[in-house]
Amino acid sequence: MLSLTRKSDYALVALTTMAGRVADTVSARDLAERHDLPLPLLRNILKQLAGAGLIISERGVTGGYQLARRPEQISLAELIDAIEGPTELTRCCGEHGRSATGESCSMESSCPIRRPIARVNGLIRNVLERLTLAHLNANTVPMNLEGLLGSNSSSRPQTFVACTCHERGERCDHSEDAVASPLPRGRTSNTEHFSPHS
Repeated sequence: MLSLTRKSDYALVALTTMAGRVADTVSARDLAERHDLPLPLLRNILKQLAGAGLIISERGVTGGYQLARRPEQISLAELIDAIEGPTELTRCCGEHGRSATGESCSMESSCPIRRPIARVNGLIRNVLERLTLAHLNANTVPMNLEGLLGSNSSSRPQTFVACTCHERGERCDHSEDAVASPLPRGRTSNTEHFSPHS
C-alpha cells in the first residue's frame, strides 16, 4: 500500500501551516503545540527541510521558520524527496533502472511490467510535482487528472502517460504528442527567488 511516512505527514502539516502565514516566522514549538506533534522529531524534520532549501530559519527571540519560496513554487515532490528520497514504486523505477540505493532487480531482463510500472511511477511523479503547498493551503486540489495536468484538444488519455524511456537510456517508441514528460526533479514551473517579506 502506498503511504506517506509519519515524517512526511508532519512535514506537510508544518509547511502548509507556514504557507498560510508567509509573512511570519513560525517556531518549532509553536508548530508542535498547535498540531500536537512530538517536538524532537519535528525539529529534525525542519532541519531536513531547511537543508533541502524549502524553508529558512531565523535565530533570535522572535526567530523561527519561513518558506524559502512562495507556496505555489514548492511542490509535494520536493517535500517528499527531502524527507524520504525519490519516488520509486519498485526498485527499477529509479534513474537508469536502479533504486536510489543502487539496487537492481533480478527480474530486470525478463520482467513484463517494468516499462508499464515505470510509466505509472512517472505519472505519480507528475502529479506530485504539480501539486503545491498553495493547493493544500487553499484546499484547491483538483478532483481529476485533467484539472491538474491539463489536457489537449483531443482529450486523449495518453496525454497523461509519463514517458521515462530517455531517462533510462532506452529507445522511445511513444509518439511525442501522446506523452507528457515529467517536470525535472525538484523543479516546479516557477523557481524565482522568494522573500517572505516582499
